[in-house]
Amino acid sequence: MWCGSYKVTRTARGYVKCRLCRKQKSLKMIRQEIAIVTGFYQQQPAYRLASDLGKNYQAVTRVYQKLRLSLYHITELEGAKLSGEIEMDESYFGGRRKGKRGRGAKGKSIVFGLLERDGRVYTRVVEGVSADDLMSVIRKKTRKGSVYYSDTFRSYNSLKRLGKHLTVNHSKSMVDKKTKNHINGIEGFWSFAKHILYNYRGVSKYHFPMYLKEVEYRFNHRKENLFKLFLTTYFGYVSNYKNKIIYWVPINTSEDVKLFVELSQNSAEAVQNLPHKISMPSGAEYIADIGTIREADIAFVAVAAKYAGTKGWLCKRICDWIVYTDCKPILVMLSKGFDADSAMPLGMAWVKKLEERTGGKAKFAVLSGPTFAHDLADGKLCVASIASRGPAVIRAIKRIFRKTNLRLIGTDDVSGVSLGGCLKNAGAIGDGYMDVVAPSEELPKYRRMWLGEMKTILDFFGAAERTLHSPAVKDDFLYTVSGSSRNREFGRFIAGAKTYFKDDDGKYRSRAEIEEVARANTVEGFESVRVLYKIAQENSLRVPLLYGIYALACLGACPPRLFYTIWYQNAKTRYLNKRTKEA
Repeated sequence: MWCGSYKVTRTARGYVKCRLCRKQKSLKMIRQEIAIVTGFYQQQPAYRLASDLGKNYQAVTRVYQKLRLSLYHITELEGAKLSGEIEMDESYFGGRRKGKRGRGAKGKSIVFGLLERDGRVYTRVVEGVSADDLMSVIRKKTRKGSVYYSDTFRSYNSLKRLGKHLTVNHSKSMVDKKTKNHINGIEGFWSFAKHILYNYRGVSKYHFPMYLKEVEYRFNHRKENLFKLFLTTYFGYVSNYKNKIIYWVPINTSEDVKLFVELSQNSAEAVQNLPHKISMPSGAEYIADIGTIREADIAFVAVAAKYAGTKGWLCKRICDWIVYTDCKPILVMLSKGFDADSAMPLGMAWVKKLEERTGGKAKFAVLSGPTFAHDLADGKLCVASIASRGPAVIRAIKRIFRKTNLRLIGTDDVSGVSLGGCLKNAGAIGDGYMDVVAPSEELPKYRRMWLGEMKTILDFFGAAERTLHSPAVKDDFLYTVSGSSRNREFGRFIAGAKTYFKDDDGKYRSRAEIEEVARANTVEGFESVRVLYKIAQENSLRVPLLYGIYALACLGACPPRLFYTIWYQNAKTRYLNKRTKEA
């Protein structure tokens, strides 16, 4: 109950003791805290609840403040960039006072809010309503290219640089009669927030941001069981899962049948001989019928990227089960690549699809990192990133792998972790090519330069800055290029080297031949390069190495040292720029 474990026992003196962290607490104290959390859920002020329960006011306040502080951090972690149709407005909190109301009122706290239609809301206390104050929040918390709705306040005039900007003149009407533009969604949230805060009869400015985040959390999770969420937040993750894990193995050929028989018998040799499987924790099982996912608590999706698209039968069937049945497993995406339909990383595409189809009911996570199956089978310590918008989901998956040799690092940056695998695959192709055509001392320079381009693309997608140095991005790339991965061997094949794709050495690879090998061997980096190139071209991203990889892998560039030439010219430009700055 304190460390995420649900295994507790009763001691001789009647205390509840966690078997994992050995912490103890009296059953009477736990019942009191549950009663206080219930009052928090019912929006009762601390002084009134203390009087009703006959408890000390300070004891109730401590529980309330701990909950609000936890909710403050949770909402900030969940506050990924908003996209789509976004309404924005600012409001003034602080009770009735003489003088001017609305914009320009003195002695009140200014709150700026962003609301994604049919989605989440994000709020922040700001010092002023100038363009600099508001636009800095908009740039950090919204995705470029969204549709922005606002009133005609002058601070929003520069929104057209970020995306489409539509306005409504509130001096005339709340809804524009011609265009039907409105910001009634965010206006409704202000009414919702002030109705809740009115119960407290005044809040200090020091604690106001925590109260505001509590309201934001209640609004974003209004369709869920808030009482259960508050208990989970206060006591830690109390699991109702049975540690039943299922790995789905698609059976299409006779080799797949043989593989399934070996895996179903938990054969260590079968796991070790598979480059695309990972060792199982205790209590897990392999299945051939995907329908069994309906009975699972955690399901790992580990199929080729071309089968994991959001318009494919796999995603549609899982969404139907979640919507029309009681199937609510935690879905963990292991596949790396882009969705063919939306041109988004698979993790981001699945999150968006599941939210649209299930209304936020689905629990989803992305697992990625420098993890090879043979390392796990040999018992070596491996590290990976697990990304999810729900902290409880991360804790549940961490608990599953607690006694294995796989260490998981949690994060809420689903977009960055999903994109890391795609960037790693694309960079590995270029690394394999450089390994053949360039001197060995040039490889470290190439890898440093590719990490810089990875940061450029991650920043464009709105990923967190820390994600670049996480196991899912930097570690995964460096670990992949240090071995003989399929994407790296594909780069060596393009350069004319002898690989397990083809034995002919030193032969020029035509465009048709490269594409045939990529599709026959499911080289996921090939598709990643094509999608990344299109995104970079449309948005004018400065990623010269990516353009070179695209020319080699997708256009069948004729000169075998073309990519090395591009690298040399870019390095020369960087050197000249450095000399200019020094001068």
